[in-house]
Amino acid sequence: MAINGEIEYCNICDDIYATYPILWMMFNSHEGETFNSREGTFECPRCQSKITRYEGFIEALRKRESPIFVDSLLSSIDDLTPESIDLLRVALANFTVPSFSIKVKSASDSILSELLAKRYLEKTVGMGNTILTLNANKLCLLDNYELLIKLYHQQSFINNPDYLVRKDYECSRRRRSRLLALVNDFTGDDREEVLQKFEGKCAFTGKDVPLHFDHIIPLAVGHGGTTKANMLPIWQRINSSKNARNLFEWYEDNGDRFEVKPELFNKAVEYIAGLNGMTFAEYREYVYDCHANPNDNLTEVR
Repeated sequence: MAINGEIEYCNICDDIYATYPILWMMFNSHEGETFNSREGTFECPRCQSKITRYEGFIEALRKRESPIFVDSLLSSIDDLTPESIDLLRVALANFTVPSFSIKVKSASDSILSELLAKRYLEKTVGMGNTILTLNANKLCLLDNYELLIKLYHQQSFINNPDYLVRKDYECSRRRRSRLLALVNDFTGDDREEVLQKFEGKCAFTGKDVPLHFDHIIPLAVGHGGTTKANMLPIWQRINSSKNARNLFEWYEDNGDRFEVKPELFNKAVEYIAGLNGMTFAEYREYVYDCHANPNDNLTEVR
């Protein structure tokens, strides 16, 4: 039993457990779930062999157990009522992995309506139980977007056979198309060089926090690509907040809330601008132009 890439894998049964958690819930079997952040292994439900727990899932449980992480996360959410925040706090304290779900006896839609509408969690009813699944990407519980997409697609496909024609899938498909169509030459050496440039810290805050490499010009606008001249290491919470927004507009609205240091922000932008052969002002104009003129043909235009 081993970790095959970044997922849990039983090489005896040939089962990939990270992509099938909803199956356990459908059949009321939770042998693959973990509640304890100190449990580094679990037993394969079929052959009872020991499988090494994917470290990202363990880290998610540690975040759940950290008052600092939970308080920081909830204090940064500004689109929920206090009642919904309280419910979300309970859900964060009780989720398991790898499904990021909790099983409850009942859950009223009227109570959960705001969390469901704003996609902080999803609700599944079956086998006499209600399963609440947290949006692990939105809540920054797991720093592995591709794995979360696999989990989400597997769950949605099983629960809804028409899922493959739904908007969410189309959005994911378009994002993958852009990844393939745009420049994609950001190497491991590039990643290490950029991390060294910013001393392994958030380029905008200088904090030693969990990092994401952000596409400064988002893939969603069809420009930029996954290349050294478009990638910066930033705090994962900033990356989630920025999403596909114009960097400069996001900064004006959210810089203070995320404690972005103006001098670091300017230096980071100057660095990216230089890689693009531009001044700060020229690059700012370029970013605005990209957002104002999205490239729907999925080809690189500059």
